[in-house]
Order: sequence, then structure tokens, then C-alpha cells
Amino acid sequence: MKTIAIFILSAFAMTFAVSGAHASLQGRDLDGDTSTFEAWYDPASNLTWLADANYAQTSGYDADGKMDWHKADVWAAQLNINGYDNWRLPKVSPLNGVAMNYTVSYDGSTDASYNYTSLSKEMAYLFHVTLGNASRYDTTGAVSGCYVVDVDHCFDHQGPFTNLEFPYFYWNDAAYAPTPAEAWAAVLDRGSFGTQTTNQEHRAWVVSDGDVGAVPEPETYVFFLTGLGMIAWGIKQRAR
Repeated sequence: MKTIAIFILSAFAMTFAVSGAHASLQGRDLDGDTSTFEAWYDPASNLTWLADANYAQTSGYDADGKMDWHKADVWAAQLNINGYDNWRLPKVSPLNGVAMNYTVSYDGSTDASYNYTSLSKEMAYLFHVTLGNASRYDTTGAVSGCYVVDVDHCFDHQGPFTNLEFPYFYWNDAAYAPTPAEAWAAVLDRGSFGTQTTNQEHRAWVVSDGDVGAVPEPETYVFFLTGLGMIAWGIKQRAR
């Protein structure tokens, strides 16, 4: 019975417990095995991030998961994981909802900024707000101390995600209007969000709108525990 009790508590914990800086994230099942999560839903942003940050490699699509921007954008759009097919690269849209402001700032007040916490840059929101990471510079432009070249990096809080590999360059979904040969990208070891030329090869970490995947209903555990209780009662009766 002790073994059964430990199993019950372990299963319950794996399904519901998410601690630390990423406490708002909720595990989502995409393959029918509720003991593991293939995606994580963030209620604050209403976005679901794929748990595997380098799925292009682990799925066998690309040898190392690094692709130029055009290839990454096409791959994300056609991705289908067990019937879930609404994946895309993280969005970048104007902070004011109208037009991009390309002036560099440090306090998230323009579109070319450090410490960007608006959902108009989805990966920046995940990095700063959901996961609680700092930028290379603070909001005044002073060096924050989180980044030292080849020694340390600002991506200290990585949450429950897997296959996050240095250097942490990730494509975003938008081309850079002033320079058509560039597209928006996140450099997470520095906490910066700017541009890279589109023919460079970086990784693609996909996201989906809304709550994607299944989560076990609480009633499932009620029935599960009741069933185990009946089994235990039967064993006890036979032992008498």
C-alpha cells in the first residue's frame, strides 16, 4: 500500500506542480500520456509554448534545428503535432498598435528596446514576465551584470522547457521593415530583442494562440483514487 500511495502522490504532483519563477505555466498533454507535458500554457498571455525549444532538430526536420528565417517561418506554419497544427513563430507587433518605433530604448518604451514586457513582443514577454529574467542592461541603460561574454548569461530562469541551447538566438515572425533583408530575433543570453539578417541560421521555438492540449480533469483523479481504494479494500479482505 505504501508503494501505491507514493505512486498516487507522484502522479498528482507531476500533473499539477509548477514552482518557482514560472509558477503561472500549466502543463499540457499533446500525445495522450498525461505523465509528461509536450507544451506549457501561460494564462497571463493566453499562449501555449511548445515544451521542446528545438523541436526542428528532435523531430528530425533539421540536423541541428538552425534555419534561415524564411525556412523557419515555413516550418512553424506547417508543423503538426498529433493533430495540433496552429503553431507559428512568436509575434512581433507595434507597441502602440499602429506603427513601429525603431528608436533604441532600455525601458521597453519603444519597439527596439531592452526590458520589453508588452505582449506585442511575445518572446520578450515570456523571457521577462513569465520566466522572470533580466536584460543585459537595466531600464536606465546601466549594465545589469547578468551578462559576461562566454562566462555567464541572462537566461538564468529557463522554466520547464527543454533543449534550450546556447547561443540562444530565436527567430520571431516579422520582417524588419527598414531593412528587408533582416527579421526580428531574440538573443536570450543577452535579454535583447532586435534583428538578424534573414539568411543567418537560428533556432525556431514555436507558440500557439490560446490554450492548446489536454489537461486531466480533477474528476479523473477522484475516480482513480476511488478505484485504488476499492482495490486496496479487496486486498485487505482477502488477507483476513
